[in-house]
Amino acid sequence: MQLQVLHPRKLPLSRPHATSTRHVPRVLRCQATQDKGGHPSPLQSTGLALWQHRLGIAKGAAALAASLLLCGPTLLPPSALAVPTSDVGRTVSVDRGSIALEIHRPSNMGQAQQLEQQQQHMDSSYDEPFGDVSSEIEDRLVVVTRQIETGIEGFVEQLVPSLPGSQPATAEEREAIDAAAHQLIREVWEVVDDNYLDARSSGWDRTRWAQIRDGALAKHYSDTTAAHRAVREMIAFGLNDPYCRFIQPSELQSMKKYDVTGVGLNLGTAEEYVLKTNRALPDDRPTGPSGVFVVGLSKNSPADKVGMEQGDQLLEVDGASLQDKTPFQVASAIAGADPSTSSSAQLNSYVQLKVRKLDGSEADVRVERPVRQISSPVSSSLGKMGGEPVGILRLTSFNARAQRDLASAIVSLEKQGAKSFVLDLRDNRGGLVSEGLEVARLFLEGSSPLVYTESRSIPAGVPRAQSPALTHLPLMVLVNEHTASASEIVAGALQDNCRAVLVGNRTYGKGLIQSVYELSDGSGMVLTVGKYLTPNHTDIDRSGIRPNFSSKPSLQAAAETLQACQAPRT
Repeated sequence: MQLQVLHPRKLPLSRPHATSTRHVPRVLRCQATQDKGGHPSPLQSTGLALWQHRLGIAKGAAALAASLLLCGPTLLPPSALAVPTSDVGRTVSVDRGSIALEIHRPSNMGQAQQLEQQQQHMDSSYDEPFGDVSSEIEDRLVVVTRQIETGIEGFVEQLVPSLPGSQPATAEEREAIDAAAHQLIREVWEVVDDNYLDARSSGWDRTRWAQIRDGALAKHYSDTTAAHRAVREMIAFGLNDPYCRFIQPSELQSMKKYDVTGVGLNLGTAEEYVLKTNRALPDDRPTGPSGVFVVGLSKNSPADKVGMEQGDQLLEVDGASLQDKTPFQVASAIAGADPSTSSSAQLNSYVQLKVRKLDGSEADVRVERPVRQISSPVSSSLGKMGGEPVGILRLTSFNARAQRDLASAIVSLEKQGAKSFVLDLRDNRGGLVSEGLEVARLFLEGSSPLVYTESRSIPAGVPRAQSPALTHLPLMVLVNEHTASASEIVAGALQDNCRAVLVGNRTYGKGLIQSVYELSDGSGMVLTVGKYLTPNHTDIDRSGIRPNFSSKPSLQAAAETLQACQAPRT
């Protein structure tokens, strides 16, 4: 995951003066019968809650997703869903703001099989497409569920009249809301058109995407809710990608934990700025993978409030030169000391930045550092393995504290006498790609490649280790079927470069990269922008990484495996 806090055209978007707050409850009941006279096998409420949590959708849509698995498609017309039609009966009734839907389909599987299938999905604990069925089926299920949800929302919106007082009072307000909605639609279209990578060849078509935009622009919108629904519908039917989705402003705020700087800046090299913004830098600026520039910034963030802009080049942080510093190092310096581990004397509520503007002028800006409550994803302890002390490092996610806290734990455990390390990435579903790369660099050195990427918005260069490594002690990495995304980047880099053996089960197999784009009305979208290969050019998407051992080996067996390993040529 990458947090892309940039506005494609940086155009102001007026906020609606009134929004609809009507709530439309939806109820669905699915009965899968054993035979014509069989008893129904009800979907348990705990299962619905689990599906709802995993997909991030309304309860009614969660029930629909579950019914698709147990009862089969379809509820809406096949032309709307683009899924096969089966002999499903359909009953729809409307009663002043509520819509009840029932689907019934005879089942050929026995009741025991049905309960077993339900239990398999209820027992799974993975958040981002889930479970024990094939990845293709998972992906399709998520896509179809979102299509159903947006279809129902549109259907209900037509059936249920607006509540009194929910409409704008004047013609000027209505025009402003409609113009804001159309601008948001154009913005979403542009972000996708410029950055989306159809990494799994799902059939994304640029011409059709433009047609979907035109269809959305042909409509009029009376409130923010309708505009956001239109965007969700565009994504659901225009991108057959389970990882792409629209996010509400409140949810976007919760994702700011992925902002490494803490002040709303997305930093990158000159090359990254040009590629991600489609804008050229002045001739006197650094080129290629050098320099540190503002690629984007979050609206109303501390950096935005003091006048920082896209294209600003950072020259100093608190008086220290940024010569030869990487964007990640600069971001960490801006973030400052960790409040949870530092004394009040070490904390500074402001950071002083020196920047060069696009017109060549230089400016000193004083940016407030907000107090952030980001929990540490790292825990550590000293144990024993083979009679020797071993440092156990547990990393649960890759948020803005991952690299810093893991580095501190490594230093601490070495001081306590650790002779080797175990890095536990089990159930780590990923997070920031940049943090994943920096974690790998703690153990690698020289010019070792970390990952290869394919993207329209990520520079083609190969990120490599930076000498020296923080530790050279023997390393073992624990993985399982829920080790995904950025965790797999780290595991693949350490395994392919012969730095560590992997122990456990095959990893999940999410070889895709998503970016979070903040839109100008405060909402956002998650978009697939790339895919990655391990240093040995292994495509692990949907297949995962095979570990070296299924259970913890002896230190000697691990050492022998690494000695026989051949690292990629650099």
